[in-house]
Amino acid sequence: MTAAAVLDLSPGAGLVLDGTEWTVERREPHLGRVQLVKDDGTRERMTFRFLANHPQCRPSSRTSAAGADRGRQRKASEDLSGR
Repeated sequence: MTAAAVLDLSPGAGLVLDGTEWTVERREPHLGRVQLVKDDGTRERMTFRFLANHPQCRPSSRTSAAGADRGRQRKASEDLSGR
């Protein structure tokens, strides 16, 4: 038995579907679907079920950082001023 990757389907999260990077633009949980957008502006609506069962769907490494740090610069002591 293999462990399946958990898909983060919150707005701003990235995923790779058939080798193409997508970003979750909007979630519609009452309808069981999400709206995805590619870098070129192409939009697609997909169901949670389709994404969860698709063999070529995985979380993007671009947005796989945990929680609030996703997509942000890491904290460093150089960020502090002399005051």
